[in-house]
Amino acid sequence: MKRTALYNAHEKAEARFVEFGGWEMPVQYRGILQEHEAVRKKAGVFDISHMGEFRIQGSGALDFLSRSLTNDPTKLESGQGQYTLLPNDKGGVIDDLYLYRLSNEEFLAIVNASRIQEDWEALTQRLKVLGMSASVDLTNESDQWSALAVQGPNSRAILESLMGNGPASLKKNRLGFFKFEDLQLFVGCTGYTGEDGFEILLPNEIAEKFWDALLKAGSEFGLAPAGLGCRDTLRLEACFPLYGHELNETTSPIEAGLGWAVKCVPNRDFPSENIFTGQKETGPERKLVALEMIGKTPPPREGYLLYKDSEGGSAVGIITSGALSPTFRKGIAMGYITASLTEPGTELFAEIRNKRYSARVIKKPFYKKES
Repeated sequence: MKRTALYNAHEKAEARFVEFGGWEMPVQYRGILQEHEAVRKKAGVFDISHMGEFRIQGSGALDFLSRSLTNDPTKLESGQGQYTLLPNDKGGVIDDLYLYRLSNEEFLAIVNASRIQEDWEALTQRLKVLGMSASVDLTNESDQWSALAVQGPNSRAILESLMGNGPASLKKNRLGFFKFEDLQLFVGCTGYTGEDGFEILLPNEIAEKFWDALLKAGSEFGLAPAGLGCRDTLRLEACFPLYGHELNETTSPIEAGLGWAVKCVPNRDFPSENIFTGQKETGPERKLVALEMIGKTPPPREGYLLYKDSEGGSAVGIITSGALSPTFRKGIAMGYITASLTEPGTELFAEIRNKRYSARVIKKPFYKKES
């Protein structure tokens, strides 16, 4: 397995490790519940260096991205980012990613760790299909960068303490360039927890030094190292999809409730655009919903089937992500169900170890920071 430049720092912090996307990553330090609470109430810092980075530049970069991704990159100003998806030609998703516009003809894509190779192959093949190799320079910089996510109510105060008010003044979906140890950092105001926060891209050689400086600056603000365990419970409470769970190569973004990131406009012609347009017009046969368990139940987990009735009948859906919510102290889940059963308040039954437990469809998300 691969290790990030911060592996030694995690060992010093007595992290427990798991395999994730081919990487040996910290799953927790003090404990998932404590780290989850730290992010919700104060701040947490995650090592996300396993994620991939592609730089796309050249006179044809904007046109290439417009004809390859679902969201509309022409709407991006320099220093601005957007959530988008890389579709295949069968109505599914190769990956979901974040695209930043660095300048007029230069973009940076942040992709999922488990999909780096698949994304690279899809984009390089798309370049050939479109015949744009001469006007687009596509570079895989994934091995050059480390990345941290600082998330939580105190995240701005922490960055201001360490780096001044430049990064801390960034608005949502904005990216800035800043210096640390005379090297350039990218700081983006994004996150995957439902809280205010930032993602910081920095050269590998200063990753551990920056990590130490960040924790020191954040000590008075309650900053705590946080692992993949609470990252999953946080994103589930916020109803953010995870590739391999809510998204895959046979699942449509329209089914996943991500139609807002699929901009079907004239003359774009990205893969599966016609399929997605049709699903927007007629509605998909199944949809992704949020579910809360009713009463005292075991935690819902990925793969558990959903039924309309407490006994008998065929399954009407399947859970894609589930956990005991640290914030709400009850079982919560996301899953795909038959479109006719997606109205909030609909009662369903999750089959857990051969017994069915009552669940209710609710409006997404479970958690909003203003609540």
